Amino acid sequence: KGATPAAGQSPIRGACLEESSPLGIEALPGVPPSLLGESPLWHPGEQVLYWCDIPGHKLHRFDPASGAHREWAFDTDVACCAPLHDGGLLLALRSGLVRFDPVSGTSLPLAKAPYDSVHERFNDGKADPQGRFWVGTTYEPRHPPRADMAGMGTWCLRRSDRPCHRHHPLAARRVQPRAGHRLRSF
Repeated sequence: KGATPAAGQSPIRGACLEESSPLGIEALPGVPPSLLGESPLWHPGEQVLYWCDIPGHKLHRFDPASGAHREWAFDTDVACCAPLHDGGLLLALRSGLVRFDPVSGTSLPLAKAPYDSVHERFNDGKADPQGRFWVGTTYEPRHPPRADMAGMGTWCLRRSDRPCHRHHPLAARRVQPRAGHRLRSF
């Protein structure tokens, strides 16, 4: 149980808001609008904000201290990102997972998408405290009758004790929500 906030303080841990303060939503200064800005990530080491423009095929970075904005273009949808312990970012693209170096702008493919990328793409994802990367998929283009496709699911990327069948040190498991907790390797 957490402590009760003092009068006039926000109950949200770490928030800098006072309950009497008016709230507003503002665009980031000097940043062009995204077609669909998603998956915001505050990078604790860099003290910057990253986000993805999925249909715009871009990764964005904003430094609130300097006001500097950078963007990187890709040849496919950029769904989400997560920081890597040894630097760089893990990106979930429609085509698969890549290691991205924002300093050089280079990408290293890690794993191909475990689905038909003509019909599905990765969606939002986050890293958990154990270092696993959880990422969902979505059917796109979205057709309501197909929204419950059996192929939809949540994926977990983790370090493997043994190489997977592609001889890569990363393994992924698909969590099938309709079949209990059945897992499938790719």
